[in-house]
Amino acid sequence: MYDLNVDPGETNNLVNDHPELVEALEQKLQHIEKRKQRIVKGS
Repeated sequence: MYDLNVDPGETNNLVNDHPELVEALEQKLQHIEKRKQRIVKGS
């Protein structure tokens, strides 16, 4: 996870600085994956 405005070369990973944001993003991704699986099973 990078701040591309400050670090366009992606040299400073901010994951350890913002664990709450990482957790929120992981939860959203899991939700999207579950929805995708339901859609695929339904077709």
